[in-house]
Amino acid sequence: MSIKLALIIGLVISILLIYQIGSHFKKSEKTLLGNVTVKQRRGYYLAFVGAIILGILVIFTYIMFVVYVLSPFSETPFEDTGGLFSLLTNVFGFLFEVLLINMLITIFSIAILVNGTLAVILLKFVKPTHFINEELVSMILAIIFLFFIRMISIPIVDSLLHVTQNVNPDDVLYQLVNSDSFEKMATYSVNGLVMVGVLLIVIGGVINNLEKRKFKTTVEK
Repeated sequence: MSIKLALIIGLVISILLIYQIGSHFKKSEKTLLGNVTVKQRRGYYLAFVGAIILGILVIFTYIMFVVYVLSPFSETPFEDTGGLFSLLTNVFGFLFEVLLINMLITIFSIAILVNGTLAVILLKFVKPTHFINEELVSMILAIIFLFFIRMISIPIVDSLLHVTQNVNPDDVLYQLVNSDSFEKMATYSVNGLVMVGVLLIVIGGVINNLEKRKFKTTVEK
C-alpha cells in the first residue's frame, strides 16, 4: 500500500470515527435513551466511553503516522568516504533503515485500516438504537479489537522513537523517549487504554443485558 493511499484511507476513517461519535448525540438517540431504565443508560454510557477511547486511539495512530511520514529520515549513506568498508557499512545500514521504514509504514497502514474499520463499526453498534437490544454485537466487536492490540501499540511507540531521533540529545523529550523504560511504559500505557476501552464496553453490555432480563422476568410474572 502506498503512503498516499494509506494517508487518504486514514483520513477517511478518522472522519467516519468523528461522525459516528457525533451521531450519538442525535435527538432520536437521546429520545430512545430516555425510554430505558437508569441501569441501561449507565450501561450505554460505559460502552460509549469505551468505544470513544478505542476510536481516539485509532485517530492518534493516524496522527502519529502523518508525523512519521513528514519527519526527516536518515541522511545519505555516501557522506563518509573513509574507505570501502565504511562505505559498505553505511550503504547496508541505509538500506536496512529503509526496509524498517517500509515495514513500519505497512504496519501503520494495516493498523489504521483494520482497527479503524472495527472502531467505526463498534461506535455504530454502541449507539442506543443498536446497543439497547443488540449489546452482544458490541461486546463481540470489542473482544475482537483486543486481538489486534499490538497493531495499535507498535506503530505509536516506534513512531515516537523515530521522530525524536532528530531532536537535540540534550532535550528533555529526547532523554525521556530514549530512556530504557520508555518503550515498555508507552507500550503498557497504550495496551492498558485498549483494555480499559474493551472492558468498559463489555461491562456496559453485561449491565444492559441483565437489566433487560430482569425487566422481561418482571413482565412475564
